[in-house]
Amino acid sequence: MSDDIRPVYEHVLSLLDASGASAILDLGCGRGEHLQMLAEHASEQTRLVGIDASEKAIDAARAATGGDPRFTFVVHDLTQGIPFEGGAFDRVLWKTFQGTGLFEGRVDAHVHTSTRFEPGRYGWERSRDFEGLVRRGMVTAEEYRAFHGALEELAARDQYFYAITMFSYVGAKADR
Repeated sequence: MSDDIRPVYEHVLSLLDASGASAILDLGCGRGEHLQMLAEHASEQTRLVGIDASEKAIDAARAATGGDPRFTFVVHDLTQGIPFEGGAFDRVLWKTFQGTGLFEGRVDAHVHTSTRFEPGRYGWERSRDFEGLVRRGMVTAEEYRAFHGALEELAARDQYFYAITMFSYVGAKADR
């Protein structure tokens, strides 16, 4: 996680009370960064489980948690359902609860901006994600280098600007 985005995630995760949780599930956990941050506020008995379709991301999550027995990471395609029984978790991190009618809550927006384009900053890290377009054959390596170079030139002239709006849903299961 880039240092400049950490305060945004800390705020979002502070909306989820992890202190009394017995089990927290992160759907689409990536490298497990959110669960690692939640672990700082959860008890030593809290199970922290992450699911992601990317084996590379899950391997990184496992490595980052250093064998902490509270963490479990599972490679799984969420379009195939969730591989756990209902009621197995008392907290779930996921971005699209709102339209289901199963939950009551609110959407919070958080805007992150940056004028620095350098390794470790969120905008720089996201620009590196575009390398995946090269691997998929959607752009050439030359096109990617030109794109990244143009961003570096903007930064060198103090003209680089990056902004992203992130949304989080904070809610609880609706009483039915």
